[in-house]
This record gives sequence, C-alpha cells and structure tokens, in this order.
Amino acid sequence: MAGTNGYSFREAPIPGDAFRIFLSPPGSQTETVEVFKEKSSDAVSCGAGLVMAGGLREKFFAQTSSKRNELRESLENLDAVRSLYFFHIEDDGKNFIVTMRCGFSPNGDVEGSFESCMNRINLAGYSVEEEWDRFFEGI
Repeated sequence: MAGTNGYSFREAPIPGDAFRIFLSPPGSQTETVEVFKEKSSDAVSCGAGLVMAGGLREKFFAQTSSKRNELRESLENLDAVRSLYFFHIEDDGKNFIVTMRCGFSPNGDVEGSFESCMNRINLAGYSVEEEWDRFFEGI
C-alpha cells in the first residue's frame, strides 16, 4: 500500500512487535511515520513526531517555565489532537518533542482505516505547527 503511493519503507520490529515499519515520503530519506502492531494489542498503530528545532527551540527555551507551560496546555487542548489515542509532549529542557499516535483494527477496511488514521495525524501535526507559529508571533 505504501509502496504504491511512492513511500519507501523499512521494517524494524522490536521485541514484542508483530511488525514495525518506518515510512519515508516520496523523494525523502527522512522517516516520518511509524506503523506497528504489538503482539499484545488488537490494533495497528500509526505514529509521528515533531521536534522543535533551530531558532524556534532556542526562543522556546529562553521563555519562562510558565510561558512554556502555556504552549503545552494550548497544544493539549487542540481539537485535532482529541481524535488521537496518544498525544505526548516531552520537554526535557533541551528538546521539545510532540509524539502523536492513532490506531485502527486490522480487520475490515485496512486501507481506508490507515488513510483515516494518517489524515488525523496529519491534521494534528498541522494544528501543532500552527499553534507554534501563533506562540512565536508574540515573542
């Protein structure tokens, strides 16, 4: 399915996985999506992450902790992230990483379910990036 859409992929299961695949969009070497199923789960998961980089990261960590928490709260309250089963923000003082996941049953319309899941992740990712832009407009 991914190959027919121009994506390249790499299989790299970890212990406990039924499978784990990393996808790269056409023309890119960057793996942007992870698709996996844990042996103990009934669902296939699709995941992606965003890392705040460069000048934005420097500006972000120059802010007070209350200002940084303000961004965290606004991201957690975005409508687009509510359709995901997993949304996590890691702020370790050096990196600000947003991880997103949604899932679907491998029974039934796998292609349609995968597409829907990826659309939800993409919408959430765009919403996060827009919120970052709004946050940094005032700085």
